Amino acid sequence: MVKGDVLHIIDVETRKSQKIEMEMDGVFSAAWSPKGNEIAFVGHVGSSSDIYIYDVNKHITRKITDDIFTDSYPSWNPLGTEIVFVSDRGEHVNGEFNGKMVDHNYSQTDIYTVNVKNPTPFGRIRRIHFFIRQIIMVFGTFLFIRSKMNLIQNLEKNRKKLNPML
Repeated sequence: MVKGDVLHIIDVETRKSQKIEMEMDGVFSAAWSPKGNEIAFVGHVGSSSDIYIYDVNKHITRKITDDIFTDSYPSWNPLGTEIVFVSDRGEHVNGEFNGKMVDHNYSQTDIYTVNVKNPTPFGRIRRIHFFIRQIIMVFGTFLFIRSKMNLIQNLEKNRKKLNPML
């Protein structure tokens, strides 16, 4: 096994630590699922960063996004069925891009969701907001973000996008 970065799981009550070695250059922005059985994180391999999920019970890692674009700041929805993340993919929602990255506006980042329970890659990623710098957290139906626009306006828009019943 090629050694790379690690994911540390710490039980705060017992103070015991578990170190999971990953065959990745970097592991960042880990987020526990609402049920506590999975951890979403950004894995950096070579020149690519994608969203991964580590199953703490099965001890397996699955790659959720797989493309040339940069994905970051994963956070779970309250049901544990979708991950909200920031990406520079623009209108290339499903990651298909045949051009040169030098011609792509990779400085523009937006919020996307990916359905992690749907095994079909087509149509499971969707763009929900524009001009985002960072997801702070998902709390119930609210998405707290740092944005290039008026933050109050963005919070209200994202509240409606995460829960269409509002």
